[in-house]
Amino acid sequence: MAISSDGSSCTDPGNPLAQSIVNGGKFGAVVLMRTNIHEDLGLKTPTDVTVDTTIVNLRQEVAAPFPFNPLFAYPPPGSCTAYGVRGNLFASDDLPLAATTGKYLDAGNAMYQLSGPGGVRPVMPATIPPLNPVLSLWQIGKNIPNSPLRNSALLQQGDYTLKVAGGADVGAFQANITNPAPLTWTNRDQLTNINRTQPLTINWTGGPSNTPVAIIDANVDLPTNSTALFVCIAPAGSSSFSVPPYVLANVPASRSPPTRLEGHAVRGCHDAGHARQLHRQWTRPRCDRCHNIQRAPGDFQ
Repeated sequence: MAISSDGSSCTDPGNPLAQSIVNGGKFGAVVLMRTNIHEDLGLKTPTDVTVDTTIVNLRQEVAAPFPFNPLFAYPPPGSCTAYGVRGNLFASDDLPLAATTGKYLDAGNAMYQLSGPGGVRPVMPATIPPLNPVLSLWQIGKNIPNSPLRNSALLQQGDYTLKVAGGADVGAFQANITNPAPLTWTNRDQLTNINRTQPLTINWTGGPSNTPVAIIDANVDLPTNSTALFVCIAPAGSSSFSVPPYVLANVPASRSPPTRLEGHAVRGCHDAGHARQLHRQWTRPRCDRCHNIQRAPGDFQ
């Protein structure tokens, strides 16, 4: 729990969306995400798959005495938050308290248009409700090496603009997003077996030096229909982070055969400084986030 040292109300200068959760109001989050996935389970030859996704989450929150939303309340840099929930977050179940306390906002029936280094492409309908705001990402491109599927990967380093015509609650707007240079998870291949009684150290290189790094791990234990998830924030400028054992203890141990458990270890950059509160009248709404994600399976012991 983050506690203000002088006894005053807590603030989060790195998260401009926090005040809309606390005080209520309209805001939105635009996410462009490139995920690099190392697939080595059930395959003759391990391969690295690239998936590009996006999600637009437009919402109105209601002020409350004790507001909290795990999507927008991140632990302070250098610390972690763990969640344990009933259900499968990688299927149709939701992370508790992630839904809006007010309503999701109508941005019309048109397609969102994404323009960037690769040209202009319609990427997702504005009418899709964020039923699972944690994981219901809209796929906009992918590359599966050595497969008959066409390489449709879209996102690369550079500047992007997402536009939509608007609807009943939200007028026409655009979000300008700079996709930074990707990070490289340097010790990914050495973390095939994770001892939960020992610190888990993640090392990386690259990425913007002024950007915090989020380390996320989630396991779904299928026999008990439960999910464990933790989020750690490494300070900007760092190149290593150790997840303490008391955080790892929340993640269930791997089962045999491995198909009885779904494990997802994710490390990416999260530029909270690019997320901006929207005007309450939505006269010129702007809010953006960009993630470079690398993911690999691992056994927890």
